[in-house]
Amino acid sequence: YGFAGSLGLFVDAASPEGGDGSAERPLRDLGAALEYGLSLKRNSPCIGKGKDGANMGADLGTCDPGEPTGRVVHLAAGRYLLAGLTLAHGASILGEGADAAILEGTVWGLRTGATLSGVTVTLGAAGGVVLGSTESPEIASCTIRGNSSHGVYCGERSLATVKDCTISGNSAGAWGGGGVYCLGSPTLTGCVISGNSADLGGGG
Repeated sequence: YGFAGSLGLFVDAASPEGGDGSAERPLRDLGAALEYGLSLKRNSPCIGKGKDGANMGADLGTCDPGEPTGRVVHLAAGRYLLAGLTLAHGASILGEGADAAILEGTVWGLRTGATLSGVTVTLGAAGGVVLGSTESPEIASCTIRGNSSHGVYCGERSLATVKDCTISGNSAGAWGGGGVYCLGSPTLTGCVISGNSADLGGGG
């Protein structure tokens, strides 16, 4: 399967409707930039293997075998809601700066090879940034604050890189740590972790 569509998109909360995701005509809605289509690659073993020679799986056309599956979303200043959104298809988000680009909600699904940078993540009810087992993305120059459960959660065998981030004011109850809760072995450099709270391990 492939992540269909443009691999570099621009989003600006102040943009008028009708943008195409280009730098000149950015999308206004982050959700639109993270939409994807499931297409069979031209060399997929599912081509022609269904009943009467039909393709198995999505009937949404094909994409070239060499096409990358990641997507980079360039986020302008503004506030963006994360409810119902995921980065699980290899998407990266590069914000204009932590003081300018605000993500409200939990960042889910950030994958190995992807990047989250230059944003503030806040008001996540299930945590700020939640990384699945074995996923090892980069989180850089972000502010992660005011989230419930934890600021950053790393699943088992995660080797995430977290650098130059401020992780503060996150809180958790009896389960998990308020600042950073890791089952894997992330690398943290240049980070400020302070003012977090939890019944079990506040994480600074």
